[in-house]
Amino acid sequence: WNNEAKATYTNLREGNYTFKVKVRNVYGTESTIAEYKFSIAPPWYRTILAWILYAILFIFLIWVLVRWNTRRLIAEKEELEEIVKERTAEVVAQKDEIEAQNEKISIQNEEIKSSIHYASRIQGAILTPNEQIDQIFKEYFILFLPRDIVSGDFYWITKVGSKKICVVADCTGHGVPGGFMSMLGMSFISQIISKGGTLHPGDILNQLRSSVINSLHQTGEVGGSKDGMDIAIYVIDEDTNILEFSGANNPLVHIRNNELNHIKSDKMPIGIHMRANEPFATHTIELQPGDCIYTFSDGYVDQFGGPDQRKFMIKNFKELLLEIHQLPMAEQRERLHKNLLDWHGDSPRIDDVVVMGVRI
Repeated sequence: WNNEAKATYTNLREGNYTFKVKVRNVYGTESTIAEYKFSIAPPWYRTILAWILYAILFIFLIWVLVRWNTRRLIAEKEELEEIVKERTAEVVAQKDEIEAQNEKISIQNEEIKSSIHYASRIQGAILTPNEQIDQIFKEYFILFLPRDIVSGDFYWITKVGSKKICVVADCTGHGVPGGFMSMLGMSFISQIISKGGTLHPGDILNQLRSSVINSLHQTGEVGGSKDGMDIAIYVIDEDTNILEFSGANNPLVHIRNNELNHIKSDKMPIGIHMRANEPFATHTIELQPGDCIYTFSDGYVDQFGGPDQRKFMIKNFKELLLEIHQLPMAEQRERLHKNLLDWHGDSPRIDDVVVMGVRI
């Protein structure tokens, strides 16, 4: 209730409205309600037509965005396809190049392997043949197992007059480098023996050391050649039944009546060394029938294997020789070979192996 004869309404939205009003006199008597109906039309931007237009514009905008995005994706796809084509062409070219290189390498490997096999045949021809050894010793075995195709270990056996000369050597390295050294060593030993001079093993090793040092131009300087070999050599005089032994890091094992005698070598190699001016010692044994003589490289005793992947060790090797020495020589070789295979199992052989046994 108020004394104003008007009413103000703002911000009325579109729609149908009814305005109702009544009055009251000074005595408090109220009149009946008067009504006035009116409608407010919406602005143009909220009309049905406008909403239809908005929907059409929205759909068109979505269509434009989808169309634009589709074109963008197609363009990117075409660009990626072009990149893939380029990369594929590069990969194919690289594949062809790699295949050509692999084929070339394969051919080179085959040529190298063929050359190494041929070198192995040459080395095998230089090693003392079994027919010659059979004429020198009645009972013997040789376990010769190159780690690679060509061996750095070698054996060399000959007879001069009444003297039987046996050499078992381990050259620096294995494979092709060791093979070169082994052939060099056999050549030098053959030259020394053929001179017809002294056949004492210590003197032979002294001459062999000089030949190796001179031929390899070893001076002992830092960075210079340190190649050489460890070797065991013994000479048996048939007339006196005396064995003379000298060793450069490689010992000799002599077994008689189930007793093992380990004859140590000099702790210096055939090659440049701080003790290169010292002569090699010669050890003498008076042989008896039934004696067993063993010489070997370090490839057997240094082989890793067993449950703990440790070296076989010289102690176990000597126990094995003592255990099998009464067997026939061929059977001894098989036992040694089988034991080595069982020892290293699936582990690779780390070095060349040569073991020679002779029964007097």
